[in-house]
Amino acid sequence: MFASASTLVVPLLGIFWRLDRQADSVQNWDAMPALLTAADNQDHSLHVFGGLNQLLPATEAGAPSEYFEISAPLSPDVLRS
Repeated sequence: MFASASTLVVPLLGIFWRLDRQADSVQNWDAMPALLTAADNQDHSLHVFGGLNQLLPATEAGAPSEYFEISAPLSPDVLRS
């Protein structure tokens, strides 16, 4: 999926998270700056949020078992970005 980011020249907001056991956001985060540079994409903003899983709510451990305990559907920090 991210290989196509090297040709992406539209505004991009990249949101990554630290607490997830199903998706490796660190690996994806590491790849994005180089791909956007290769595309000469100057109009982008990349953010990494701690304490979130891939559904973007605040979570304690990032475990799938927490999905049913989440009270807010989306972290306010993500909305402010």
